Amino acid sequence: DEDEDEEEENEEDDDDDLLPNLTSPGVPSSSSSKSKRSPSKVGIPAELKNAIIKKHKEKEDAKRARRVSSTMKPKNMFNGFARFGTAFAVIVTLAVGFIAASSHLQQNKQWYPDLIDIKENNEGIVIKHAYVVDLEMKTQGPEVRSKPEYASCGMTWFGLSLLDYAFLAEASYFDPDNSDLDEVVRVLFDPKGEREEKLFEVTVPPPEMRRQGVAQYMDAYSKELNVSVVAIRGTDVGRMSDLVEDVKIFKEPVLLSMLSVLFPTISIWPDSVAAFVIHSLSASLTMFGLSSSADYYKGVLDYVREIKDRQVVLTGHSLGGGLARIVAAVERLPNVAFSPPGVAQSYYKFVYDEISDFDELRKTGSMLHHMSIAVLPENDPVPTVDTQVGLIQRVGCDSSKQAMQNACHMLEGTISELLHRCGDSRGRFVSSSFKFGLGDIVRQTWKIGVEQRTSIMAGLGMFAIVVMLIVLPDKI
Repeated sequence: DEDEDEEEENEEDDDDDLLPNLTSPGVPSSSSSKSKRSPSKVGIPAELKNAIIKKHKEKEDAKRARRVSSTMKPKNMFNGFARFGTAFAVIVTLAVGFIAASSHLQQNKQWYPDLIDIKENNEGIVIKHAYVVDLEMKTQGPEVRSKPEYASCGMTWFGLSLLDYAFLAEASYFDPDNSDLDEVVRVLFDPKGEREEKLFEVTVPPPEMRRQGVAQYMDAYSKELNVSVVAIRGTDVGRMSDLVEDVKIFKEPVLLSMLSVLFPTISIWPDSVAAFVIHSLSASLTMFGLSSSADYYKGVLDYVREIKDRQVVLTGHSLGGGLARIVAAVERLPNVAFSPPGVAQSYYKFVYDEISDFDELRKTGSMLHHMSIAVLPENDPVPTVDTQVGLIQRVGCDSSKQAMQNACHMLEGTISELLHRCGDSRGRFVSSSFKFGLGDIVRQTWKIGVEQRTSIMAGLGMFAIVVMLIVLPDKI
């Protein structure tokens, strides 16, 4: 019994330690005294004592939570931005280095996979692109056309509709070394074989001009319409050199867009100010040997300047659409672009060497808004680069759920959407279906990897980049 009484007294003393030392009136307390005398404590009710203990514990818990919260935040905002910027710069540098090395190896071996194919069948044609896209267009059966139509559905430019220009932009993706572009255009414009003469005669640059580092294009000339449609090829994912050119051409506007996240006032700059900054940044990078390949489009520009006896219209998809707008603005020509990146801010750096007079440069820049139309699918990330110009037609995307896989950027999806909403004024196709999926790309990549050691190296390099993307930010 005496032991139990002692334990109860100890517990009471422990609880009392959490209470403030309440001394009896008239009893002095000296902190400097070396004696171990304890001031006599005031007897208080148990309920009040428990309430004080509870309040004390709540204060301690609050202090502990604030300490934990403070340790989770960076010591200052600059430190957090510096860590993120360093990790991002390292990852981007490794990715660009890998792409450049792969491009060099691919060029040495002269191995460029043909990633697009077109086939005819009894019901119509089927286009397969990059192992992820299947576009089937039927020439027979009931017409499938959805309402409402887009405002530009009934418009034509020199006798050709948006769908016609989309077909020519699609044809530019075929490699002239592996495909007969005349036959590809014939199938797209006369799938039933009803015409006695071809609507277009296709010409391509000679082999020595189809080298790396220059824009690839084709000229579809129609004697019947007296027009040449110069279609500039967009990024070919089977050519690493195209990815390198994408980085070189649009690195400045992408960098400026990233900086606008840290410094929001950049987003309200006029396009003319942003264009001057981008041009200055491009010139500075050139001094360090980081050329922006501003002459990438000049082969197309020289070719267009030689055409004097007929109307010229430029078209293209993605990067090809952006270059078509630049060439068209320089030469005062119309253009029809599909999913192009913006060019309002990066335009000056492309044409500064071509047009040195500032007033002429400004007038040429204003031509970006004239005789220019762009078809932009929803949820497409590429058109968000830079600032768009000219007339813009927004269209829907049936694959919005796969937008993060770049499904809405594929030209085949835009063609299918135009067929559904606008129909085919030439009566070639009555319906279409667009399918996008990454399932087949794994099997094809493995097959190519077995045949080509370069692809195995590319796969291992990409895997390493993904791992670093996940792990490296936490290590820096």
